[in-house]
Amino acid sequence: MSYLLRLLRASTVFLRHPIRNTRETIEESGQRVFEDFEKNVLTDVVTAKRGNPIATIATSSLLALVSAYVFSWTFEPKYQLCPTWGPSMQPTFAWFNLVLIKRIDHPREELKVGDVAVFAFTTEEGQFIVKRIRQIRKEGYFVLGDNSENSLDSRSFGIIADNYVRSKVICSLIPPNFHVSAIKPWWKLW
Repeated sequence: MSYLLRLLRASTVFLRHPIRNTRETIEESGQRVFEDFEKNVLTDVVTAKRGNPIATIATSSLLALVSAYVFSWTFEPKYQLCPTWGPSMQPTFAWFNLVLIKRIDHPREELKVGDVAVFAFTTEEGQFIVKRIRQIRKEGYFVLGDNSENSLDSRSFGIIADNYVRSKVICSLIPPNFHVSAIKPWWKLW
């Protein structure tokens, strides 16, 4: 909380320093404001960072999350976080894993057999399915869940066309699982 108060004080520094007299130029006034800002605010921020590393990490993490959230609403992101649910991809993904997905622009060039992909092929609008690609055919993708006994996949609804492909799963972040793709290990993805 004290960190936020210091930042609030930084914004009021400029309001406290009107030009003292007509002989003082705007440049001199600006120099005086900057010196006061540097002396009072920047010094406090630096000492606060040195004093409490947990608060620094928490504040930095919160700032990064807020920035990422604003960025994701401003632009269409290439990478997103997505929760998974259901037993069809166990043991690769369990209920409520948080996975990192990459938007696919050209599925035929970017997907291979063994990759896990996100498809917009469902009866409910806004719901997506996550399945492993087992075959790539001319007419589309034959996909299966890793848990074949409990999976709704291409054995039930057939081949999935290219226009239903949305994303490729890169890795599971919570819990960590970087061996999602059967083709590449996680350290060769970038």
